[in-house]
Amino acid sequence: GQAENTARGGGVEVRELRKLARKPEVTSEMVRVRLTGTEMAFLLSQVDRGPRGLVTLEELCETLVKLRTVLRGAERAVAFIERLFSEADANNTGQVAYEPFRQLLTQTSNVKKLMASGLSISELEELLEQVDSDDSGFVTLEKVMNCLVVILDPEKAKVRGLRLIEDHFHLADVDGSRTLSKEEVLQCFRAREVTEGLKRLDLESPDWDVLFTEMDVNHSGDLCWNEIHDGMMTFWTKVSEAPG
Repeated sequence: GQAENTARGGGVEVRELRKLARKPEVTSEMVRVRLTGTEMAFLLSQVDRGPRGLVTLEELCETLVKLRTVLRGAERAVAFIERLFSEADANNTGQVAYEPFRQLLTQTSNVKKLMASGLSISELEELLEQVDSDDSGFVTLEKVMNCLVVILDPEKAKVRGLRLIEDHFHLADVDGSRTLSKEEVLQCFRAREVTEGLKRLDLESPDWDVLFTEMDVNHSGDLCWNEIHDGMMTFWTKVSEAPG
């Protein structure tokens, strides 16, 4: 009971919390405070790693804040993945076979929705690679969340920004030349998907007109990916070092 839990360190047993989280009145309250079942499963998996089998309110709150910080800007993508998982998990077993799940996420329409929701193609590929790293052949939402927390780490914001830009670079390179003209650069990287994606990552978008001239050091009139990559890294470094 509560007295026993208090005597054992002021926490509650994680297994008891798991039982509580499945109660209808608790799930309805979770909906009210916008805490998804996936987030709760992830929270419990994180706090259940210690030897005590106990968790305090402080530990739960700290883990939730960390989770929300990591997923900031990708909430729509996470919610969409959760919906696709629920559709695949028709029997409500809590797990789905990996291959059908992979096929579902890589459908063209779903890839476009995920990109528009803040998940790049590269990040989707990394998710699908990591989520069955144990070769079990099955996927759970808990696995998905654990992978996303690693992939979407805020410390990797610049890496994610470059992935976003690179995805759109390849989409714009319709002739397969591996370069983009100035017109293609302006049309591609001024698109809302790119500017909003960078904004979600707290990364500044450059003046592409000016930056193109700076990056086109050989005056070829086009840019390859390496030139754009190096130019963006230099740009973000200047932004971070600027006073004020």
